[in-house]
Amino acid sequence: ELGRWDGKSFFGAVFFSPILLYLFARLIKMSPADMLDVAAPCEAITLCVHKINCLIDGCCGGIVFSGAGTPDEVRFPSQIVESANGAVLTVVLVLLLVREKNRGRIYFWYMFLYGVTRFALHFFRQTEPFLWGIPSGHIWAALSAIIGGVLLLVSRTPAQSRADGSGGGNNAAGGGAANGKSSPNGKSSANGKSSANGKSSAGGAKKKGGASQSRVKPRSGQKKKKT
Repeated sequence: ELGRWDGKSFFGAVFFSPILLYLFARLIKMSPADMLDVAAPCEAITLCVHKINCLIDGCCGGIVFSGAGTPDEVRFPSQIVESANGAVLTVVLVLLLVREKNRGRIYFWYMFLYGVTRFALHFFRQTEPFLWGIPSGHIWAALSAIIGGVLLLVSRTPAQSRADGSGGGNNAAGGGAANGKSSPNGKSSANGKSSANGKSSAGGAKKKGGASQSRVKPRSGQKKKKT
């Protein structure tokens, strides 16, 4: 993130590890969503440890507040703050993971939260312009936040999927009752069509009953005349 295309960046893991994890999940016949859910807090804790290594190596330094180039130089402790950010993200992602309604979307939350926090913290990093005078860290962080946010909006939670399924079933059942189709248990419908076991509906019973009564009366009269 020094204004060049080469070099190392943690965003490589953010953007490319989901592709490898998806392929690996398919290979071992595991749900890719479940694997990515577990991978999200693992990457966050890796970020936490990685920034401690940056502090030891002296890279990823913060902006200078005072005394630049002197023994009394004061810098923003970007490595420590970003390490703490990784620890907080780990806790948040684990809390999201234990709630079933968030299953299948934990990695999207990770991309969004890491992108937003990293974008803010990058203002305090000592970096060089990359494209259009913008540091590369801001570009990658914005992309991570945008992609994660869009995926959160378009993805559906397990609870929403179940609600849609039950709603569709109820609508289908209601439509069958409204149009008068017979039900599998043999109960008659509202428009008078017969059911599966041969029982007639109320409307059909009335019509058949009226016709049978009109036929019976003349017969009874004829029998009386003969006697």
